[in-house]
Amino acid sequence: MEFNEKQKLRRFIKEYFKKSFISEDRENFSKSICSRLINQSFYRNADTVMCYYPLNDEVDTTYICNDVIESGKKLLLPKCETEKKIISPCLINNLTTDLTLGYAGIMEPSAKNLFMDTKIDLILVPGRCFNPKGYRIGRGEGYYDRFLQNNLSSVKVGIAFEFQIIQNILIDRYDIVMDYIVTEKRKIDLTKKN
Repeated sequence: MEFNEKQKLRRFIKEYFKKSFISEDRENFSKSICSRLINQSFYRNADTVMCYYPLNDEVDTTYICNDVIESGKKLLLPKCETEKKIISPCLINNLTTDLTLGYAGIMEPSAKNLFMDTKIDLILVPGRCFNPKGYRIGRGEGYYDRFLQNNLSSVKVGIAFEFQIIQNILIDRYDIVMDYIVTEKRKIDLTKKN
């Protein structure tokens, strides 16, 4: 499938979630993705993991978030600063008590417990879709594009359902390539240069 316009592609993915993707598949595929991710060396070796709290049309990452907390790693979730159009990583100790409903209906840190270290080991990145070369299309606001620009040394992993892997997508000059993409069917390793 080939798409040239990002907005058309975003609409296609949104409609697919609404009409063709049942919640039981989302749950089962999400568990498979999280299990595959947790077994990767880049996850096992990370002390600090930036994740995201999922919307209904994203991979359910609560399994990973809970594993990060239970394994003694530092869990970071983004807090949107809408006036600056940036996300700030905040430390989370409990998914139930440390979150509140935030920008665009996204659960985000309730307190501004900013992570002040200079290095985030692993960033788990949502996207509307990814291509097999590691580029992503987000929701169109640029929050993650700006954040990833400032965290180039972190391992960046796109998390998606297999149907969100689109062969050809429009790429912009500010797009950051993922190091890996994990779906329910595979891990795409983009660190190996051909």
